[in-house]
Amino acid sequence: MTFYNSYKAVFDNLRTVISGVSSIKYVLVGEPFKIKSLPTALLMPARDDISYASAEGRLENRLTIDVMVLVKETEPEDWFQSVVSPMGDVVDAVLANPTLSGAVLDIYPVYFAPGEFRFPNKLYYGGLVRFAAVFHYAF
Repeated sequence: MTFYNSYKAVFDNLRTVISGVSSIKYVLVGEPFKIKSLPTALLMPARDDISYASAEGRLENRLTIDVMVLVKETEPEDWFQSVVSPMGDVVDAVLANPTLSGAVLDIYPVYFAPGEFRFPNKLYYGGLVRFAAVFHYAF
């Protein structure tokens, strides 16, 4: 398996896990940004720290993934029910499959922040959930 395939498998499997969350209607990763329906989850690679394990002939990758959960275009009356709940559903789904079906050694949340996102001509309410994942690439 190539490095690209190993890296992409993390996002493909994360997309599959989050697509199974009933409170999320649509998941975008690596495709043109177009909101079809809300709530939508946007998966974005944030950082990949790579270290060389010479004795094992592999690279250890510590990947940071941002999941932007866009919930509403209007300010929610109840932030916990409208915003925090679907964000929590994403965390629960990922923690229920901490290897993303074998794509990683482990994945866990490292940041959880409800808030708002501004895009050109649009304001969305939702939040950012950041995950750290570890996977090895043998070459």
